[in-house]
Amino acid sequence: MKKKLITVKDFADKMDAIKRRIKNAFSEEGAEAAAALRDLIDELEAAEIEIDEREFAARVSEVIKAYNGNADEEVPASVANALAAKFAELQKRMPVSDMLTPAIKNQVAAAILKAHNKNEVKNAVNDVLVKNGISGLSFEETVDFAINEAWGDSNRLFAALRKVPFTKFFYSEQDALDSGIIAHGWDKTSESAKEIQAIIVNGKTISTQYIYKRQQVAQEDLDDIRENGGESTFLSWLNDELDRQIINTVVALILGHTTEITDITSIETLYGTGVTDSFRTAVTVADLTALTIKDIRALSDAIPNPAGKAKWLVIDQSTLTAISEFVYASGGDTIYHTIDEMKGYLGVDEIYVTSLATVPTVFLPDGYWIKEKNTISVSYPTWEHNVQNWQKERNMGGGVHDLKSVAFPVEE
Repeated sequence: MKKKLITVKDFADKMDAIKRRIKNAFSEEGAEAAAALRDLIDELEAAEIEIDEREFAARVSEVIKAYNGNADEEVPASVANALAAKFAELQKRMPVSDMLTPAIKNQVAAAILKAHNKNEVKNAVNDVLVKNGISGLSFEETVDFAINEAWGDSNRLFAALRKVPFTKFFYSEQDALDSGIIAHGWDKTSESAKEIQAIIVNGKTISTQYIYKRQQVAQEDLDDIRENGGESTFLSWLNDELDRQIINTVVALILGHTTEITDITSIETLYGTGVTDSFRTAVTVADLTALTIKDIRALSDAIPNPAGKAKWLVIDQSTLTAISEFVYASGGDTIYHTIDEMKGYLGVDEIYVTSLATVPTVFLPDGYWIKEKNTISVSYPTWEHNVQNWQKERNMGGGVHDLKSVAFPVEE
């Protein structure tokens, strides 16, 4: 197997910690040896030489033997082994970008593109790592770096939603001062029994279904990609494209685009039936086409938010521009408030601008729950058409969890 090398200078901050350990490992009488070992590390850093673990331990041994005054005397094993182990740990911490050169990254990408299922992918990627003498790097780290996987992060609204491990939850619509909920006092002279808490609960289930996206590329085009060494670039684009389109579709459904997307039923919209219910508040406004700062501030104020969660406004650019403009004086130029200024005026923590917004809506992203049961990622050829298919599927669903955590305007 190819010997893995490391440039000591790349770890100046970590080498400082080693120096301190060396100093502490010796008594006052051994200060000279400790200084010599620190000088050795300084020399390695300055020279930018590459050494392996065994060579590093040997160099340390030479210093300690010289201090002992007997080249044949056995080096204290605890010191030599501790330094060697620390060096091995540093090797494992080498940045993935240093371990996976562009050439190796292309090999990893090619292996992923050719594999038909997850097991084949793992075996193929590990074969590439072994062939190139790379150890201490997990399969997940390798794949993430090779394809820049960012499921959930490519859309900040989706990333802000709460991901949960269960599909059913219970909630109560009782007021905080309901007689069945409030606490009671006890008097030692009381002869009546203590009251039992009486909470009336309802259940809500998040259903899931497979949401998929498939991409297809002609084998001839793949040959061109391989010939030009573009496997990693293509794989990164392909992975991002499939994930991004699934996310965009889920977000579109959350924002109410149920007439355009009719075959996905497991994603609950923020608007529900468009009226006030346990989870939503419909706020009346004079004119939906001419909303004001006051109108949207009323949406924010309609969400109680006792836990102090982040409150978001979802709005399209034209509406945001309209409510942001102001004129200092008659006849002056129109000026626009900044996003940060608008957050304060509207009483929200974030403003998410998107053309998918059907109406301006304020909600608590942490109060919208996403449940994902399984993910599928497969690649397979269709030889009768000489094409290669890549398909991603996610068995998922979503629903509003927090009571009164959504507010939207309705025309009076």
